[in-house]
Amino acid sequence: MPTSTQWRPRDLEVLRLLGEGLSDREIASRLRLKPETVRWYNKRIYERLGVSSRIQAVRAAIAQGILATAVAPLAATPVPRTPIRYVKRDGVSVAYTTIGDGPHNLVFIPSFTSHIEAMLALPESLAFFERLGRFARVFVPDLRGTGLSDRVDSPPSMHETVEDLRAMLAAEGADRTFMLGSSAGGAVSILLATSHPELVEGLILFGSIAKVVRDGAEPSWARTREVFDERKERLVSGWGGSGAVELYAPSRAADPDFRAWWGRYLRSASSPGDVRRLLEAVSEIDVRALLPHVGVRTLVIHRTADVVVPVEAGRYLASGIPGAQLLELSGPDHLVFIDHEPVVDAVRDFLGQAPRSAPPDSWVAILLHGGGRSLDAEARRILDGASARRVHEMPSGWVAILDSPIRAMRAARALRALGRGRVGTLALHVGACERRTDLPASSSFEALLALAKDAPVAEIRVSSTLRDIIADPEREMTLVEATAGSPRHWRLGE
Repeated sequence: MPTSTQWRPRDLEVLRLLGEGLSDREIASRLRLKPETVRWYNKRIYERLGVSSRIQAVRAAIAQGILATAVAPLAATPVPRTPIRYVKRDGVSVAYTTIGDGPHNLVFIPSFTSHIEAMLALPESLAFFERLGRFARVFVPDLRGTGLSDRVDSPPSMHETVEDLRAMLAAEGADRTFMLGSSAGGAVSILLATSHPELVEGLILFGSIAKVVRDGAEPSWARTREVFDERKERLVSGWGGSGAVELYAPSRAADPDFRAWWGRYLRSASSPGDVRRLLEAVSEIDVRALLPHVGVRTLVIHRTADVVVPVEAGRYLASGIPGAQLLELSGPDHLVFIDHEPVVDAVRDFLGQAPRSAPPDSWVAILLHGGGRSLDAEARRILDGASARRVHEMPSGWVAILDSPIRAMRAARALRALGRGRVGTLALHVGACERRTDLPASSSFEALLALAKDAPVAEIRVSSTLRDIIADPEREMTLVEATAGSPRHWRLGE
């Protein structure tokens, strides 16, 4: 093995600064290099030491006498981290921790499953969050049903996850935050930004996708149902082992320590049965209709050779969200913390780009329309019980504005139960509303009226746009083929 005297001087300089815990950007500034040049040196150092991360490189260099034992990775001031905390909502406890005390709030939303303690047990993952924590207060939750959070009977809908995150932020006094959505967590970030824009300052979407399983031939970057189901069964059948490393972290597939950690992480996060149900819920994600309504600054980061989510999915997000920035990074890994220096640098720059911005003028709401009947006292009590933000009455009926599809569907069922003589047609849709008045945008209202047109009395129609963003694990909705007079929609069961 080469000694320090056989190393090129510049390689040793970079290696020593890695040992001091400096970021690529800090090393570049110190040595008057470009960050991408530093990353090139890192790669050469890793190859020479036979490792795959900066922490491994420093440890190997110390073990081989290339660096002094007094030099340690991440030797800067320790980053504060809270103990695991819980926030309770609707009887379910959701676990989270916070890392760092920087001036920005940043919520990390994991993919379909996670385990906080197991994730942070990997030095490379811990280093990622601690680096973020040097310029932000980073919230790291386990979503309900996974990790340290309570198990639940069915996979949470995206709206349930949004409400859990809002409860967590309220418990910590965070009134505005940036969202960092990883993989399937990106769709949740988009829903939160559109339904509660007053809470979100900006979005960072890493390895994310707007629609997971394609309908027919479109969109071409989404998986076919057959391919998705094959991958799901392969993942479930090998759950708790290390087989999926080749998909999620190809660059670490030959590292036995990483493979062992990966297996422990999966076993800690979920059971095989839970994973099958969670993945089935993931397969129903479709937030394409929400993209034009994202009114906050957005950065899309995607690795060009990502094996799990193709880079074309990231390009679609960036093209569909107004003003979104796109950063493509080389590499095949889907896990955000692998080779994370460019990601951390991009997030730091993004958070510091602009002063605190005002919330957008519109938000995406759940619209419940009742046609052909006016509201009586009992119907109003039902809408009040569903926490309707506003009810607009008009000659053709009424429209209630809600922020929860679950409460909206419960209200629709309760209204239907009043009987045909007291309720008219009922239609549920998701669309843009003006924040000041909660009046639906003209396009939203026209879509709602088209949905309700010629509907049988007391039938509850659900638009495809709303159906696409909520999980339906109990198969409560039945597809109704479009006719000349109405768009494609779903019928809500009893």
